[in-house]
Parts: sequence; structure tokens; C-alpha cells
Amino acid sequence: MSAIKRLIEKREEQRGTAIRIAVQAGVLTRCEHHSDCVFEGGHDVTDAYKLGNYQLKAGMLGGTFGSPREMTDCIKSAVSEHFGDECPRCAKFMAD
Repeated sequence: MSAIKRLIEKREEQRGTAIRIAVQAGVLTRCEHHSDCVFEGGHDVTDAYKLGNYQLKAGMLGGTFGSPREMTDCIKSAVSEHFGDECPRCAKFMAD
């Protein structure tokens, strides 16, 4: 496997883990109709940072992140990508 492919897979794993942490913390909400869609959940992003740091220190994240900073940066990025207070797919369906 090429180094580029491994890097891409690692970034996807980190992104998925960051989204999972944000959902668990209530920072993002998963759509009940579209399980692959997430949007703002109403809690402060620091709740996800705290949960992620706890899970990282407890060894619950395996080797997904090399440092707490790498994890919080990834959570911040994932949360900022999923702005809005409703599922984008549901919103599009309702608009049509």
C-alpha cells in the first residue's frame, strides 16, 4: 500500500472518530432518517474536546490520534464542516 493511501485512510479514520466523539458529546446530532448525515447538536464544542481527551487518556481511541492537540483539531474541523441546525438531506427534501 502506498504512503499516500495510508495517509488518506488514517485521515478518514480520524475524521470518523472525531464525528463519533462530537455526536456522543451532543455537539453534533445524527439524522434519524439519514444515518450518514450529522448537523449541529446544540452543545458547546468543548464538551467534545473533554470527552475526546477522556477517551484518549483512557486508551479508548487506540492509536487514532498522536496527541490531544491532533484530536481536538480534528474535532474542530469535523464540527465546522457540519454547520446548520437540520439535516441537509431532509431540508432539501422538504424544499422540493
